[in-house]
Amino acid sequence: MNEGMLWLDDTKDRPVEDKIMRALIWYKEHYDPKPTLCFVNQAVANEETKIEGIDIRPASFIQPNHFWIGTAS
Repeated sequence: MNEGMLWLDDTKDRPVEDKIMRALIWYKEHYDPKPTLCFVNQAVANEETKIEGIDIRPASFIQPNHFWIGTAS
């Protein structure tokens, strides 16, 4: 990842997809260019997927409730 932002959302009743969307919205409002990649804890997702055209990848180095969002290298 070239640039990124680490986002924490430990809200218990919010679905993971909503947590990611909130992080993506904040990122888009404060950074340029648009994010292309989001790493999530592997307990949240066990395979790659996409949300709003952004690659969501599980990673063992991401702590629970954290989301690393940015642009892919």
